[in-house]
Amino acid sequence: MANTDICQDLEPSQILREQLNLLYSQVPATACDNCGHCCQLSEEERKRGWVTMYPLYAVEYLNILEFVRTQLPEGRREELLRFHEEWPLRCPFRDDSLPGCIIYPVRPLVCRTYGVLGPEEIEEAVRRFGGGMPAGWIETFRRWEGSLVCPRVRVLEPEKLPSYMEGRIHYGYMTLLEKLNERVWLPQEDRREEFRRISRRERVIRWTWGGFNALVCSSDGWFREEFPRYWKASRLVR
Repeated sequence: MANTDICQDLEPSQILREQLNLLYSQVPATACDNCGHCCQLSEEERKRGWVTMYPLYAVEYLNILEFVRTQLPEGRREELLRFHEEWPLRCPFRDDSLPGCIIYPVRPLVCRTYGVLGPEEIEEAVRRFGGGMPAGWIETFRRWEGSLVCPRVRVLEPEKLPSYMEGRIHYGYMTLLEKLNERVWLPQEDRREEFRRISRRERVIRWTWGGFNALVCSSDGWFREEFPRYWKASRLVR
């Protein structure tokens, strides 16, 4: 059975897709030089904990999965659905021949927010919207947004920046994404009992593309025989 057939019934509802797109639309559009730096890691960066296209929420995974199943050529589609590497050095959606991202219309929030704020905007957000927030939250905001700074990114919708900065420093986007994610339950029903036995939990909230593929798009035989070891070795599942 092809991987496409295994996960053919997994897709977000229309209203969930619309709400996800509404959330995405609040992020200022950007353009960049397509250098691909944000799509790949060095071994040293991975040792320090960096991950490509992470965190990927379950609702975002389903949105991307539907795009891969319906919009990409069969060969490329099957290749992407068989991809099980949890922590790759290179994002599987990066295509240097384009160059760019082959799922750009449905890329997740973590990719959309990359490079939107520069050092000056980060400090402006703290000055304008950080009043009354715990010092630890402010420092977490600085560290996280600082890790996303890229001088090659240009903001195309600067009028959205003030509301975007406020939403980011108050973690509004993540809160909304987590609320949408509450309506998604992975793995699919016919794997839940086995998954509970293996993991002692009910579902996966966020993971990576390869991790989710192993969970929902792998063959039944692979899931029974290999997934327990895969799960035990996982470092990024939440």
